[in-house]
Amino acid sequence: MIDKEIRAGFYVCASICGQDGIISETEELALVQKFTASFDLNESEIEELFENFFSSDENFDEYLNKVVDADLRLLIYEIAKYSAAVDELEVRENIALERSRLTWGFDLCQ
Repeated sequence: MIDKEIRAGFYVCASICGQDGIISETEELALVQKFTASFDLNESEIEELFENFFSSDENFDEYLNKVVDADLRLLIYEIAKYSAAVDELEVRENIALERSRLTWGFDLCQ
């Protein structure tokens, strides 16, 4: 079973990547790679995360608020930043990244 904070973190990343209207194939592959490596998730767990994300009725702020561990927040932010940028960081993706940074209280130096 996937930890609820990791699940919410995935949804944060997917929300940021999808700000331009679509989660591209390269963004999806980056998310799979990072979540598999960082959290030891298998293919079926990743597939479940994507399916549940697309059927969820929660919003970006709700996902942000569910990630409370400071170290996990930083890791999720870095994964989101990497994944959203693999196909060039679009303005709306950048705004969502900035929103997550401000919500989670990260300094500009991070």
